[in-house]
Amino acid sequence: MLLTKLRNDGGEDLGKTSCTTEIQAAFILSSFLTFFSGLLVLFVFRIIWKIIKKWQNIKGTGIILELILSKKINLSQSRNLHLHGVFRDRIEMLLSAQTFVGQVLMILVFLLSIGSLVIYFINSTDPVGSCSSYQDKTIPIDLTFNVFFSFYFGLRFLAADDKIKFWMEMNSIVDIFTIPPTFISYYLKSNWLGLRFLRALRLLELPKILQILRAIKTR
Repeated sequence: MLLTKLRNDGGEDLGKTSCTTEIQAAFILSSFLTFFSGLLVLFVFRIIWKIIKKWQNIKGTGIILELILSKKINLSQSRNLHLHGVFRDRIEMLLSAQTFVGQVLMILVFLLSIGSLVIYFINSTDPVGSCSSYQDKTIPIDLTFNVFFSFYFGLRFLAADDKIKFWMEMNSIVDIFTIPPTFISYYLKSNWLGLRFLRALRLLELPKILQILRAIKTR
């Protein structure tokens, strides 16, 4: 992929490059592939899990010997499930809007989303069809924001009871369609606006944030 540097009338480097169709497609496809491949994997795992549970129920009826032989395995599995449940409960409590840490995380994500939008508006003043090169100081800042968004998304995913339902939530879709292009930009050493405007949907959480701030003030 060849990137052509954009220059002004005096021949000075603007720190921008022209975005080819291939580069634009890479940014867009990274979001759609992440969404649909993730959804497919979750559906496949759910189907496999249902088949295993059904098979265990059918096979386990009236087979006492198998229950005796698999006692140790079942104890080990139950311990793992218990630890997994405790771990998920801890994360759920951490992310809850009822806890101070959860409230701080929600406010921080909201503020960083505003920051990411400000960067989007700054970059939207660039010439049409151009990409920002890594000389642009806003790119590392936006990358740092998206690393935090990825971390927060991972915590929410682990805490979710229904992974497919979580995957289809508005905030999850915002993250899925805005985070992957940032890492693509790091690989290509250039940045394109793409679907980053979707981050504006996070502003819909403003009433919730105001409610949290009021709750913190009244403490």
